[in-house]
Amino acid sequence: MNRIATRRRMFVGTVALGLALAMAAVSAHHSQSAYEPTKTVTIVGTLQAISWANPHSLFFVSAKLSDAPAAGAAQRWSVEGPNPRALEQAGWGREEAKVGDKVTMTGRPRRDGKPDMLLTSMVTAAGKAINFRPDGPAQ
Repeated sequence: MNRIATRRRMFVGTVALGLALAMAAVSAHHSQSAYEPTKTVTIVGTLQAISWANPHSLFFVSAKLSDAPAAGAAQRWSVEGPNPRALEQAGWGREEAKVGDKVTMTGRPRRDGKPDMLLTSMVTAAGKAINFRPDGPAQ
């Protein structure tokens, strides 16, 4: 009887540990706690590099904040966008987005002030306005 109880406890403990690790991995991937929950910023600049990877696309943009002085220096911004399929469905895929394109991107900035944001909406080089998340500006 003692042996069966020990095996049962080991099994339950293993399952609980597995579930806890799985939940931590999912939570860590989808955590947006590093970003401002209500504040947005808009940058205007040039696409320097694009990563069309799942689960999120990534854009590197040489840009300035839209309200920055014209004489200010541009920074290299890292902009995390939706997955490539969502971008293509919105009308901005691999064929439309090119390094060197001028773009305007709006998103939730990092809390620590680093030039990094979660993309909520944008205006493409062709002038098309796209809203990716409900908290983005209206089109």
